[in-house]
Amino acid sequence: MTATTRTADMAAGTAGEIDLFALACQLREIAHDRIDDETKIERLLPVVAGLTRASTTAYLSRVAGETALQILPHHLLPRRAAQLTSLRQQMQRLATVACSEQKTQAGRPEPGSNLLAIAVPIGLAHPDEALAVTIEADDALARQAVAYVVQTLQLVAAFIVMWRGKGDALAQARQAELLQVLFARWQSLSPRTALKTNVAALALTVQQTLPARCVAIGLRRGLHRHCRLMAVSGKTFDGQTQLARHIEECMNEAILVPPADDTPRTAVDSRIYRTTAFEHLVRATKSSHVVAYPLAGGENEVIGCLLAFHDDGRLEEEQRASEAGSPADLASAATIEAPAEPNGLRDPEVVIRFASRTLDHLRAGQPSLMARVWRRLNSRGPVWKRPIAWGSLLLLTLAALLPMPYRVSCNCELQPIDRRYVGVPYDGRLEAALVEPGDLVKAGQILARMDGHEIEWELGTLDADLKRALKERDTAMAGYDRASAQMSALEAERLQWKIRLLQERLGNLELKSPIDGIVIGGDPQKSVGARLSMGQTIVEVGPLDNMLVELKIHDEDVPYVLPGQPVALRLHAHPLKTYQGTISRIHPRSEDRDSQNVFIAEMEIDNVEQRLRPGMEGRAKIAAGSHRLGWNLFHKAWESLLFRFGW
Repeated sequence: MTATTRTADMAAGTAGEIDLFALACQLREIAHDRIDDETKIERLLPVVAGLTRASTTAYLSRVAGETALQILPHHLLPRRAAQLTSLRQQMQRLATVACSEQKTQAGRPEPGSNLLAIAVPIGLAHPDEALAVTIEADDALARQAVAYVVQTLQLVAAFIVMWRGKGDALAQARQAELLQVLFARWQSLSPRTALKTNVAALALTVQQTLPARCVAIGLRRGLHRHCRLMAVSGKTFDGQTQLARHIEECMNEAILVPPADDTPRTAVDSRIYRTTAFEHLVRATKSSHVVAYPLAGGENEVIGCLLAFHDDGRLEEEQRASEAGSPADLASAATIEAPAEPNGLRDPEVVIRFASRTLDHLRAGQPSLMARVWRRLNSRGPVWKRPIAWGSLLLLTLAALLPMPYRVSCNCELQPIDRRYVGVPYDGRLEAALVEPGDLVKAGQILARMDGHEIEWELGTLDADLKRALKERDTAMAGYDRASAQMSALEAERLQWKIRLLQERLGNLELKSPIDGIVIGGDPQKSVGARLSMGQTIVEVGPLDNMLVELKIHDEDVPYVLPGQPVALRLHAHPLKTYQGTISRIHPRSEDRDSQNVFIAEMEIDNVEQRLRPGMEGRAKIAAGSHRLGWNLFHKAWESLLFRFGW
């Protein structure tokens, strides 16, 4: 069909020739479909193209930050954007002028072209939207074609205004009815009920209102503000299961990790996350997808998270499988038959705002620890048992205020009160060792013996040298050689002193114990035959009459320990005997003992029975004054909390 023929057909047509009944049915079907406005407009464009026989049909709207109207995605027929650049620009200019002046605009995209562009504003209710078409018309019939197309476009624009007006009114009515239902549910929540019970009722309400198969609600609790799973709609759950941990992980990710598109988070903010955690949760719950709704409380602070599990067509199969006795997971088991909703009310924004405010209200109304104790005492058991409970509580309080001895417990170790070291008196070889570690020795007892052969050989040599020096002295004196005689006399004197030193060493070849005690250090058996240096220690001897006890006091207990305080201790070697003593001194500096930072306190105990040995360990209790019983029991826990979280 040529452009002249098509224009003539349009010019010959009138509004009366349009099948108004069929058109009304088409428009009514589009208006009453439960789809969004963009989808409705996309379905409306082919109808407009069929009525006007337009070669191009577009719906334009002003985009934020743009002065001219823009063709919305998918709102251009035909969709050949690369071939319609100039045409698009002309349609945008006409649509912008039409919206600015609220008048129909028409014009040719290019001079001499047989294409005619027409733009009609939608109306004052929608001043930033317009409907535009291009038709093929020559100059002779352009006026008649424009009149027909303008009437048709105005009819469609009126229809758009009508359906949007009715849609807004219907949405407001649905929202009012939904608010009424939610308010009734909110009134049913009692502040005296446990928090988990109220949150479970809230999850069930949201699940019945949203088009969701299951709803899970978590609340941010604890010092690290992690989201903890509080309730799943229609189902009790175990928070220690792997699935519950997966849900909490996704909730924390939805709260702490921004979505991939980096759009700002609002009070009502739904996200379909495509992360590994959410994909794993979708597979674990056999859902089609999971939507996360961070829940905001006062000052837009995120207080929790709501996860909505959706299922596209698999719900009935899982319900049949559940009825047949097949195992079901947490989400599938939580699927319930939702009651009929009033007029099909399902408004996610209103419902999520309701869930946020309700959760914030429930969290703020949660009673304190003392209030919960008070309520438990007044609500549990028969009336006649309440005085007994209160009396018991009063007795416990009075007992906590009673002064009681405070004892500091610590590890202890026995050490000798004194130590004597037996060393090598001169350089030489060790001939024999007569004791071993742990042997009891007496004062003067021989512990080891040095080899004297080298000394004897050296004495023989020195004796011969001495005789020679004396003979040289006598010869020099006979010849009146005083100088030589003097030198020979000095040499003889030197040799005599050296002989005396070696004779003294020869008399001290035996190494003896200086005191009565026990060998606590050194192993001379290993040094027999070896050459030792002068001063080298081979044996360590400690007395056994008294023992020194080293008390290893932890640094947090040091402020309560003072010299003079009594100590009672038991040793692992003698668990049935208790040793008593008092602290004599406390080392001013801490030491590292057994990978612990401790202060050493000392005390002495008698060892009359000679049963105690150095190195024995045990447990000691120090009487560190008197404090209230409550302080004795709980001061360490309180100080630990202050140290960790008090600053």
